[in-house]
Amino acid sequence: MNPRTIGRCPLCDADGQTGKPCDERACRKHGVHYIPLADHDRFGTEPPDRAIGRRIAKYLLVDTLGHGGFGVVYKALQLPIQLPTALKRLQLEKRDPAAIERMIRGFE
Repeated sequence: MNPRTIGRCPLCDADGQTGKPCDERACRKHGVHYIPLADHDRFGTEPPDRAIGRRIAKYLLVDTLGHGGFGVVYKALQLPIQLPTALKRLQLEKRDPAAIERMIRGFE
């Protein structure tokens, strides 16, 4: 296996190919995928966020970069090319309609 593609499951610590689903039963149930060793080793024994190792469309969440009033920003890999990117996961259900409107106006 190419060293660039070796990954580790953030839930059970099994080794496998980065971006592929982990084969362990509990990991399959929760939709966990292998993440790069370098990202896994940064957070030690437990990932900082339960979303680490999950896929959103073609993006694999591998680390937490920050968080704010509207959600969490993740370091993600665009699969299958493993292009590093940032992905913001919004938590709009926790906000009032006026706050959501202000956020939308900020994008215009």
